Amino acid sequence: MKFPRQEREEATEQHVALRPLLDQVNEDKLGEAVRRASHLERSQLLARFRQAFTDHKRVPAFVFAEALIERGVPPFFWHDVIPAELALDQQFDMFLYDVRWLRRTYRTHVDNVRYRRSRQLLSSAESAHHREAEWAFYNGRRRAWQHVKTLSLTDHQQWDCAWLHGTPIKKRILAIQAQSSNVIKTITDGLSKIPRTSTFTDQDAQDAINRRHALWLCKHTTGGGPTEVAARYRQLTGNEITRQAVAKQLDKIRENLKQKTT
Repeated sequence: MKFPRQEREEATEQHVALRPLLDQVNEDKLGEAVRRASHLERSQLLARFRQAFTDHKRVPAFVFAEALIERGVPPFFWHDVIPAELALDQQFDMFLYDVRWLRRTYRTHVDNVRYRRSRQLLSSAESAHHREAEWAFYNGRRRAWQHVKTLSLTDHQQWDCAWLHGTPIKKRILAIQAQSSNVIKTITDGLSKIPRTSTFTDQDAQDAINRRHALWLCKHTTGGGPTEVAARYRQLTGNEITRQAVAKQLDKIRENLKQKTT
């Protein structure tokens, strides 16, 4: 996944608030749309969110985002590729999705936030939440790292986000992106040495490549042990994996990468 430049010194366009667009839809109908979306297959839900976001269809994108949050999928995993240049409204929506994820997933984090208006941003009251989101975003003039600071976000919380990254996390994301294609190639080369049989087909090999690369990504976005990686893998893929299987697969990945450098 690729992430855009998130900061701009001065907004050159006017942000359009999302809340008035949502208010044009009957509240019950909006809730029903989210419920219907939550029953979609995971891959369908992600695909529809990505298409709506790309097409600037803000209300449908919001609906799919709400369903993804309900499904426990962090915004960090919602995008395959984000355009290098985002419209101001897209930046705001990414900011809002991150905050709504944090608000639901880390319910007690508000107690760690120093500033009153930042605490209100995490409020469960929709009107206060949207009002403070508009104020905090400030038409794109506040940088992502400033929000990270005022919200007192931990590294772990930032790894859940698609937009709210401080400089250290942003640098690590860029490093992961730079290494990713080489890791895939190394894993692929290692599996190419295994003969294909009726019990290990080309499709099985591709599935193994995808699984190992996903585990490598999860390891590098948690820094934790097998238990944390297994939980992250479920968020990324929707599939369960045991901590024992994680440890075994990570050993194989390390061995592949070690052989590549010798």
